[in-house]
Amino acid sequence: SYGISVYDPKSGKLKRFRDLFPGIDTYRWKVSQIYEDSRGLLWVGTSNGLKVIDRVHGKVQEIKLNDDGKQRYVLGITQDNGGSMWVSEGAMLIR
Repeated sequence: SYGISVYDPKSGKLKRFRDLFPGIDTYRWKVSQIYEDSRGLLWVGTSNGLKVIDRVHGKVQEIKLNDDGKQRYVLGITQDNGGSMWVSEGAMLIR
């Protein structure tokens, strides 16, 4: 789906991410994966690459997955016991 919504268990409703974090508009992102790492950063896999959201500072960083300049469709995101992030896209696994 497009964008990110956050479930509020108190109200039982979904809230748009951009309403909670005004500087971060996820509406145009076609999201495939979301992973929260041990530091509280949200790693968001999209049809146009990988983004990392720092909710504390209200910033988004785009991560290059390769050197050819093309963004890839992210299929999976996880973190190992050592704290390294692993991202899969297509036939590649990236650390």
